[in-house]
Amino acid sequence: MEKLALYSQGSLFVIVVLVIGVLSLRAINDYNPDQQADWASGQQTSVYEKHYDKELPVREVGINIWAAIEYVLFREGRSGVVIGHDDWLFTEEEFRSYSIDEDKTPENLEFIKAVSNKLETEGIALIISTVPAKARVYPEYTGTESPSAAATARYAMFQQWLKSNGIARTDLLLPLMESKNYHPMYLRTDTHWTPWGAQIAANTIAREVQMRFPDLIGSGSFKSTFTPEIEHQGDLFSYVPLGNWFAWLGPRPDTITPTSTEKIESDAQVLDLFGDDQTIEITLVGTSYSANPAWNFPGFLKEALATDLLDFSQEGKGPFEPMLDYLRSEEFQASPPVLVLWEIPERFLPVDYSEKLDNTIISKL
Repeated sequence: MEKLALYSQGSLFVIVVLVIGVLSLRAINDYNPDQQADWASGQQTSVYEKHYDKELPVREVGINIWAAIEYVLFREGRSGVVIGHDDWLFTEEEFRSYSIDEDKTPENLEFIKAVSNKLETEGIALIISTVPAKARVYPEYTGTESPSAAATARYAMFQQWLKSNGIARTDLLLPLMESKNYHPMYLRTDTHWTPWGAQIAANTIAREVQMRFPDLIGSGSFKSTFTPEIEHQGDLFSYVPLGNWFAWLGPRPDTITPTSTEKIESDAQVLDLFGDDQTIEITLVGTSYSANPAWNFPGFLKEALATDLLDFSQEGKGPFEPMLDYLRSEEFQASPPVLVLWEIPERFLPVDYSEKLDNTIISKL
């Protein structure tokens, strides 16, 4: 096996050298000397170097070639991605084992508890919805890698912690697992769920709201419309930088069905717009699973709840900073909601947010 691997690597290396050579020859043949530039002074050399770099960006091609070698021979990408079966890519966050010093789960749980206490003091209800890791919903595609013991136990641990602390929760794992045979719940090359997965999650949360707070289910009418599929370049593609030359060796792009949700106004509701202000009683706080319009999660929630909501989710900040921003916001101070829906992906629980968060801040709000 070792000899075969070495032979394969050597063969691929030869091919790579030949490819670079052919591309270099093309760059040379395409060069038209600048008649006003002098070879002796080095002017012509400078012009040629710029032409060569333009025609054959060696650094970029080198990155693409090495990425192709890693992906094809070793089923690896850049640090941060796990290569699974059948073109499935996973974020390494769903697999890794954090050291005691790295694991900030205790601190983040303290922050969640502080938020819960703050809202309870204000007379505001809270439901936390845990977004399960993609590797948990689709373990059959994880390949030779397996999540660490801590990662495997994380979802159940968090659900038990919420229960023990009296915090209402929505279990999204089972509905997503049950629905994945009918529609894809997560994207192959992205960390996020599909619009189908977002809709299943929204419907599940709405049932929890109906059970706990039936008065918050509205009488409005919202309609979600699915449009034709489009190609989607997942956020994990950047960890397999094959470029245009070697893209055919890598995962095929995902497709998603863009969706939008619109409120259908009756004549009576249109007249009401000129009367009393419409009070929004529910706020959504979350991550890019909520904030990215590609998934339409807030729209599906509005449709399932039959009422409008304030969307305070944000991309690229994790689940905790958006909540802190919301509690500090003018919207919260001027018009506090009846219910806060907090979307928290399980993979963010051990992540260090200490630069942005201080649990003592909550008590000062």
